[in-house]
Amino acid sequence: MKKIVYCGKTYDAQDQETVLETLLRHGALTAHSCKKGICHTCLLRAPSGKVAEKSQLGLRPSLKELGYFRACECVPKTNLLLEPARDSDLFGRAMVYRKERAAAKVIRLLLDPVTQLYYHSGQFINIKTPAGETHSYSLASVPYDDYCLEIHVGKNSGGGVSQWIFDDLQQGSVIEFQGPLGECYYFSGEPQDHMLMIASGTGLGALLGIARDALKSGHKGEIHLYHGCQDAQDLYMTEELRALTQEYANFHFMKCASGENIPAHVTAGRVPDVAFYQHRNLEGWRVYLAGSAEMVEEAERSAEKYGANPVHIHTDPFENLN
Repeated sequence: MKKIVYCGKTYDAQDQETVLETLLRHGALTAHSCKKGICHTCLLRAPSGKVAEKSQLGLRPSLKELGYFRACECVPKTNLLLEPARDSDLFGRAMVYRKERAAAKVIRLLLDPVTQLYYHSGQFINIKTPAGETHSYSLASVPYDDYCLEIHVGKNSGGGVSQWIFDDLQQGSVIEFQGPLGECYYFSGEPQDHMLMIASGTGLGALLGIARDALKSGHKGEIHLYHGCQDAQDLYMTEELRALTQEYANFHFMKCASGENIPAHVTAGRVPDVAFYQHRNLEGWRVYLAGSAEMVEEAERSAEKYGANPVHIHTDPFENLN
């Protein structure tokens, strides 16, 4: 049985129990959210002891050197001395350059980081409120083409954080953020591959950024992007998508809605149903999925069913973290 020392107290870890599970079982107060290694809210620092390699995947080198790891993915192999994450290590600062409505329930934020940020379109950042709540938002911007970071915020997608962004955050304010994080982005090694992209809600932001990155990088394969909501009024960025179809002959998009009163220019149906009805042979394709966790999990299973190589399925599931 391994021992974990955290904030001056010692806890016994059961076999195959993660650090986070041990701490929560003993009632220790430590930040956490998705418990799936996605959000990075549970990052801790280990000045002493060896942490699982898996728990450091995707962290920037400077954080690895300081001993940071995801507590939800680390089953201790040795005794561990742990410390809480330090805000100065994890969080940068950015000014809200622009705040505007992309739809009735969607805010488009442009952020000007204080220091230059190296990222891939489709990765995400964690935004922190003054009260200390955090939530993840995917990057819709392209680093070599856009000056600001761009994120899309759904009104009900991030609990207290999204509510704060809608109601209280002002243009010109300075916010704290963590990142970039995540492995869902464009890989330029095989530009002839066709790409199927399926987004629900504000998952569009991540996939629009990835599509723009691919197109501006000279991707030659066909790119089909499907965006769906229940209410057609929540669909957004239509003009931007239409402009891409006019500029790039290999880019195509379709808007879908599964509710009532669907306008003529919107396809009726759930977005994964529509996309897979039109694409039933995905052998050799790359698949990108972003949006609600339920939709992403369902679509991932369907993509494999229709022949997509699991290695070429890239996902950005939106967990209800707050």
